[in-house]
Amino acid sequence: MEGLAPSMSTTPGFQRSRLLLVLLAMLAAVSLCGCVAPNPARDFGRMLREHPDEGALIEGVPLPPPDPANSGMAVLSSVLDYWNQPASPAAIQRWMESDGLKYSPEERLSRFAWSEGLWTHVQAGSLAAIRQRIRNGVPPVVVLQDRALDPYSARRAIVVGFDDRKDLVLCLEPPRRATAYAYSEFMTRWRAGREWMITFAKPEPARWPLDGQEHLSRARFYEYRGDPTNAFADYSAALDAGLENSSLQVRIGNLHRTLGRSAQAEQAYRRALELDDHNGRAYNNLAYLLAEEDRSLDEAVALARQAMILEPTNPMAMDTLGVALYRKGSFREASDVLERAQARARWLPDSTRAEIGIHLALAHAENQQPHLAREVLAHVLELDPHAVVPDTLKPLLDSSASR
Repeated sequence: MEGLAPSMSTTPGFQRSRLLLVLLAMLAAVSLCGCVAPNPARDFGRMLREHPDEGALIEGVPLPPPDPANSGMAVLSSVLDYWNQPASPAAIQRWMESDGLKYSPEERLSRFAWSEGLWTHVQAGSLAAIRQRIRNGVPPVVVLQDRALDPYSARRAIVVGFDDRKDLVLCLEPPRRATAYAYSEFMTRWRAGREWMITFAKPEPARWPLDGQEHLSRARFYEYRGDPTNAFADYSAALDAGLENSSLQVRIGNLHRTLGRSAQAEQAYRRALELDDHNGRAYNNLAYLLAEEDRSLDEAVALARQAMILEPTNPMAMDTLGVALYRKGSFREASDVLERAQARARWLPDSTRAEIGIHLALAHAENQQPHLAREVLAHVLELDPHAVVPDTLKPLLDSSASR
């Protein structure tokens, strides 16, 4: 009826008060019944405390930050933080854009981790390998894929816990999510991701007995870090584990050559060819070693030609053949081959292109083509202003400056 005052129950102030009372009652009920917001990581830890011998949980791994474009960068950021080597996704992305595009997606993760002091091992994993690492405080990264035929449903996740009694694994996934998967569900998603797994760990001490492949992975890390002593130790351990192959011998040879151990390097390269006479890199590196030391030049040329047959578009093989021909005195042919090497080397680092250019300038100079040598030298110094110019070529620079 018009003119009557509104009922108190219909006034805005009364309605707000009633709503507040309802909310307080709900909170009190939640408190009394002991209900709390779901927390998979906390609940996982509580379960394991009931049967600690049947599982393990790594604490202190932060949830991966949001990174919709690249789950690999997000989980790597969390793993680095766990190992007290913090690097933001933005910093990782900047490295990716400057240096990381040279490598495959898997190699990028490894190389950034190497730069931060962690060695890595990529493998087709297993639940046994996951258990081993988690028990030793090392959280592995896996690829989970929701739909087997849909690669866009794949993402990387950090496994931080397992419970054999409950058949559960605990994963941290971008963006800031912890998920407890039943073993069957986890394995279905992991198999769709090819059971890919990568381990990041401090190199010393080894937290579990390394197998031969793991020794190889750690040796690569030590090489990258400029630690030949430990690299040789791991290569030796891999050989002792029965993993000798041609590629491994080439790596050992390269390490010897870096340390100036010519005889040991030659021995390793020749052993590589015994194990696989189709290893183009072994032919190439042995040929370059002989040419560099100005000995057995006929053999060096023959080895370099074989490397070219096996890798006909490889500019480094062309460069090696050019150097061998130059040392042998075949300057015209050396110039032709090195021109091809220079043309093919556009995707290589500037320092490598500059080195090929120096070889080409030397060949042009000996082939009585000083104007061509001068042009090549100018290009070399554009690529690398600090390139070391051989004394025999320095007069060409002086004559260029005076013109």
